[in-house]
Amino acid sequence: MRGVAHFLLAGCLALAGAAPAQTRYSADELKAAFLYNFGSFVTWPPEARAGDGIVIGVMNADEVETELRRNTATRPGRPISVRRIVNVEEAAGVHILFVGARENARLGSLLPALRHVPVLTVTEAADGIERGSIINFVTAERVQFEISLEASARAGLHLNARLLSVAMRVKKGAFRGSVIVRSPERLGSAPVLLL
Repeated sequence: MRGVAHFLLAGCLALAGAAPAQTRYSADELKAAFLYNFGSFVTWPPEARAGDGIVIGVMNADEVETELRRNTATRPGRPISVRRIVNVEEAAGVHILFVGARENARLGSLLPALRHVPVLTVTEAADGIERGSIINFVTAERVQFEISLEASARAGLHLNARLLSVAMRVKKGAFRGSVIVRSPERLGSAPVLLL
């Protein structure tokens, strides 16, 4: 199982930045690939176990949803289903919820409603982590992500160390030492240090 998880993360990372120059992927394709693979690196509490597969909810991000549906239709392995979400009430039973940038104005009401619910919230807002998201996509020259351990702990989720090791920033929050910074060699760009 470890080999499979490592392979999935390596494939996702290859899409994110190490792909050959002639092979180009859109930001939406990369976000869909990350979302597809995040479930392999998360442990949900017993009451939210994904025994029959992972349900990924997508809120107001049509292009990412289309790519996710394409990925789930063509890849073998653990069953993953994609569900379009319009409001937070529809997120019941979802393991991962991706909130598209078009919903950034509503994050102040969406994320608090899911704060103590075992859902891996993923956003793409400049201040997504600070507003309560567990994972936030940061897109500059390429798609990367940052993680909030505090938000993950509140939701009762355990994130695998392999996932943490490839994040551009890990915010520990109330834990001692507020940020882990990855070396420039691992990121392919200057490290980010935000306290």
